[in-house]
Amino acid sequence: MKKPQVAAYVLLAVFLACSAASGEELKTANANPAGRIVGTLPLATSRPRLSLDGQWDLRYDPGYTLATTKSFKEKWYRREVKFPEVTQVPGCWHYKTGRPCDEYGSVVWFKKIFRVPAEWNAGRIWLNIGGVKPSADVWLNDVHVGYTLTSRSAIKMDITGLARRGEENTLALCVSYPEVRLDGVWDWSAGEEVWDGIYRNVFLEQTPDAWLDDVHAEPLASKPAARINVVIRRAGGNTAVRSVKCRLTPWQGAGSAYAGETQIGAFAGDAVCASVDVDMTGARLWSPDDPNLYLARVTLLGNGGTPIDEASVRFGLREISTRGKQILLNGKPIFLRGGCDDQRYPDSFCPPNSKEFYLKHIKLAKQYGFNYTKSCSEVFMQEFLEAADEAGYLVCEEMPFGLEARRNIRYNPPPEYESLYRAELAHIVRADRNHPSVAIYSMSSEIWLGDLTQKCFRIFGQDLPRITRQLNPRALVIDCTGGFPPETSTKFGRRTSDLESLFDSGRPCNELPYLFHEWHWITALPDLQMKARYRGLPIQPTGVLQMEAAAAGNGLAGELPQMVAGSQKLKYAHRKAALEYARKTPGTAGYHHWLIQDINWCPEGVFNEFWEPPADLPAEEFRTYNADTVILLSRAPSIYENNQACFFGGEQFDSPLLVSHYGAEPLAGAALDWTLACGGKTVLAGHQTAAQIACGTCTPMAAVQGKLPDVEKAGVFIVEAVLRKADGSLVNRNRWRFWIFPTAVPGLHGKGVTTTLAYIKSVYPGVGDFDPARKPRETDLLVADTVTETLVRHLEAGGRVLLLNYRWREDLPNIGQLARQGKGFSNCGLPDAGAWSTQYRTIPYAGTDVGNMGTVVADHPALAGFPHEGWCDLQFFRMIQDLASPFDLAALRPARIKPIIRTNGSYQRMPDNGYLFEAAVGRGKLMASALALAPADHPERRFLVGLLLKHCSSDRFAPRDQLAPEILRRYVKAP
Repeated sequence: MKKPQVAAYVLLAVFLACSAASGEELKTANANPAGRIVGTLPLATSRPRLSLDGQWDLRYDPGYTLATTKSFKEKWYRREVKFPEVTQVPGCWHYKTGRPCDEYGSVVWFKKIFRVPAEWNAGRIWLNIGGVKPSADVWLNDVHVGYTLTSRSAIKMDITGLARRGEENTLALCVSYPEVRLDGVWDWSAGEEVWDGIYRNVFLEQTPDAWLDDVHAEPLASKPAARINVVIRRAGGNTAVRSVKCRLTPWQGAGSAYAGETQIGAFAGDAVCASVDVDMTGARLWSPDDPNLYLARVTLLGNGGTPIDEASVRFGLREISTRGKQILLNGKPIFLRGGCDDQRYPDSFCPPNSKEFYLKHIKLAKQYGFNYTKSCSEVFMQEFLEAADEAGYLVCEEMPFGLEARRNIRYNPPPEYESLYRAELAHIVRADRNHPSVAIYSMSSEIWLGDLTQKCFRIFGQDLPRITRQLNPRALVIDCTGGFPPETSTKFGRRTSDLESLFDSGRPCNELPYLFHEWHWITALPDLQMKARYRGLPIQPTGVLQMEAAAAGNGLAGELPQMVAGSQKLKYAHRKAALEYARKTPGTAGYHHWLIQDINWCPEGVFNEFWEPPADLPAEEFRTYNADTVILLSRAPSIYENNQACFFGGEQFDSPLLVSHYGAEPLAGAALDWTLACGGKTVLAGHQTAAQIACGTCTPMAAVQGKLPDVEKAGVFIVEAVLRKADGSLVNRNRWRFWIFPTAVPGLHGKGVTTTLAYIKSVYPGVGDFDPARKPRETDLLVADTVTETLVRHLEAGGRVLLLNYRWREDLPNIGQLARQGKGFSNCGLPDAGAWSTQYRTIPYAGTDVGNMGTVVADHPALAGFPHEGWCDLQFFRMIQDLASPFDLAALRPARIKPIIRTNGSYQRMPDNGYLFEAAVGRGKLMASALALAPADHPERRFLVGLLLKHCSSDRFAPRDQLAPEILRRYVKAP
C-alpha cells in the first residue's frame, strides 16, 4: 500500500479544484449562489446519467447585445415563453436553421423540458454541458444558476437543490458575446463559418454525496510507473471515505494488470487530494509508431472497504523532453512533422462530436508522413484527442487568447483578461492532460517583439507557462509561436519556454529546439472543383466564387482551369523544397506546415477542405520528403538557397546526399544508391554504405558527382536516391529535377538583327549595332530594352522588335517606395504589375492583387525547345525572382493580348498579367519579355534569349493579337 504523495501538484490541485468558479456571475434577482458553474473533466463512469441531447427549442434575439437584450426583462427563460424554432444539440444551430452568425453581439436562447428520474432520490444531481460558446447564462426552473465564459472545456453545476425529481424541469441557456471572452480560430470571422451555441453533449449525472471529482493519470515512463492523482469532494461531512484503489490494465487486448491503493487524508473544506504511485514494470510505452494505451480504474472506498464511487480514465506511458536542440520522445530524438489543422468544417460549421470522424483524418495525415499537429490559437475537441491517442498523433494545444478581435489586447491586458487567461488555461490543461497525444502547450501566437511589453512578457512568457507545468509536468511549453524574442534571457526577464517557434527561415534558435512557424504559407488558387462540393451546404465556397467573378471581369474565365492547374503545380514544387530546407537546417526540431487542409479562400493544405487527398500526389510520394527518415540533396534547387537549378551540358555536378534519420532505432549497414539520368538514360551512378546512422542526425552519406553529358537540345536531368536497410528493405527514396542546356547559341548572320545592347551582340554571332540614325527599314529585327519613338516607327514600317526588360542590375529600385507608388521594376517602359509582383513563390492568402500564384506557359513556337510542362518550374526561378515585374496587360486595352507566359495574381482580383507576349503593331511584329534575362552566364537565360532571337527572325513569328501603335506610344521613353 502506497502512502499519499504530498507534492506541489497536490497542493495546486487542491487550490484549483476547490477554488470558486471561473467567469463573472451575472447579478440578477434570482441568482443562486449555491449553484455555481465550474470547469470539469467528464469521467468514464457507471454513475446514472440522463442525456439531454436531441431537439431543443430555440429563439434568436437579433440585433441585441447582452447589455441591451430585451429577453432578460421579458424572462424568456420561463417555461411559458414559447420559442418559435427548434435545433439539435449538440450541433450548430446556424447550420440547422440556415441562419449564419453574421454579426458578433447576437443573443440566442436554447430551452429544454426534461424529467428527472424519480429514483434519483439520493446523492447529488449535476448538469453537465460539454461545450457552449462563447458564453452562457443558465437558468433552471426560473432560477439563474450562473454564468460561464468557459467555452473550450466542459462545465458542470450542482442542481441538487433546484431539480424537481420525478417531475418536468425547464432548462434555459442564453448564449451571447460578452466583451471579455476567448478569441481563437473558432471565433474567426473570415469566411462564413462563424458559429456559436451548444456544440457538445448535455447530460444529467447522479453522484453519491462523496465522489471522485478529478482523476489525472500522470505517466512516469522512465520508471515505468503511473501516478494516479485524484480529487475527492463531498457534500456535508457525513460520508466517511477511507481510501482510493487503482487498477491499471491495457485498454485493448491482453496484458499485465497493475494495482495500487492509498489512504485518504483529512478534507480541506469539502475536498481532499491524493496520489497513488503504481509500478508498471513491463508496460509498453506510447509513441506515434506504437500507441499503447492503458485504462486506470479508480474506486473510492468507504469504511469497511465498501465502494462509494468509481471512475476511469485512459492514458499512455510516454515521456517528452528536450536535450540541446532536440525534442526527445521516450528518450529518443523525434522530428515533429506538423500538419497544422485550422479546424474548418464546411459540412457542419462547428467541430463534429465524432471520434471516428477525426480518426479518419488523422490516419490520412499519418499516411502522408505527419506525426504532429497544431491549430491556430485554438484547442482540439476531446473526441479529436481520443482519436489522436489511438492513432499515435502528437498534439500542440495553443490557447485561444487572441487571434482576431482580441489580438492586440494581449500586449497590455486589463485585469479581467489576465484572470480569464489564467482560469481558462487551467480548465483546458486539466481537461486534456490524460491524453498522451497532448505533448505541447502554446500560450499564445504571434506577439510581435516590437510591441512586446513587460506585462505581456510576464503573463505569456512566465506566468502561464509556469501554471501549465504545474498542472501537467509531463508536457512541453511554448510561450509564443511566431513571436517573442529569440533569446531565452531577455531585457524583460527570462523566458520559461521549452521550445522556440518563429517565422525566420534563416536563423533557427540559440539554445532551444526550433520549430518552423506556419511553414511556409504555401498557397495555390482555389480549386474550381470544390464549387460542386458546397451544393446543399449553408455556406459558399467564397474563394472560388471571388476568383471566378474576378477572372470573368478581366476576361480570363476561359483560361481559369489552366491557371488553377499551374498554381497547384507551383505549390507542390515549393512545398517539397520548403520541407526539405527545414529538415536540413541545423537546430531544427520540426515544422508547423501550414496547413494540412485547405480553407476555400486559403488553399494552403495538403488535402482539400473536405479532407480528400490529392489525386495527383499520392501518400508514397509525399513521404519521400515528409517521413521519419528522409534523403536530402544538399544543393537541391529551392527558393531558400542560392543553388543552381540549370546547367550547361558538360558542366561538373557535385552535391552531397544527406540522410536525416529520426526512426525508432539506428540504421545499421544501410545502403544508399543514387543515379543521375538525362534523357531517360543513366549517365552517373553511385553506391555507398554506412556502418550506422544514429537517430536524430542529418548525416552526409554520399555525393552525386560527375560530368554532365554534352547536349544538343535542352532537357531535364533527374537525380534519384534510394536508401535501403541491410536486409534490402526500402527505407525511403527521393528525387530532384534539374535542367540542362546546350552551350551553343544560334548564329544570326544575314538575318538583319541589330541591337542597342552590348550583351546581345557579344553573345550571339551575327548581331549588328543598331544606329538610330539609320532608316528603320535597314534593320529587320531590332533588339532593344526601351520603348522609343524610333522603335514604334520601325514597327509601323513593318519591322520586327524584340523588347527585353533586363537592365535591372543597373538601377535597383527602392521596393518600399515603388510599392507605395504602385510602381514596379519595368525599365522598358511598358506598364508593369507593381513592385510586389516580383516574386517566384506563391503568395499567402493575405495578398491583395499582386504576387505570383502560378504560371501558364503556352504551347508556342517561340519556346519550342525550351523545357517546360506548361508552367514555370524552377528553371524560371532566376528569370522571375530577380526583380522581374510582369506586364500589366489590362493597361494595353482595348487590345486583348493573351500572353505566351501568364502569371497568376491573387484570386481576389485575378489580374491580366504576363511575362512574355507578342503582338502585331501596325505592319510590324513585337515580342516583349518582362523576364530578367541577364546576365548571360546563366544557361537558361542564354538559351531562352537565343530561342527568342531565332524565332523573331523566322517566318514562324506571326502574332495574332493586335496592338495599335498609338497605345504603344503612351509608353515611349524620352531619349
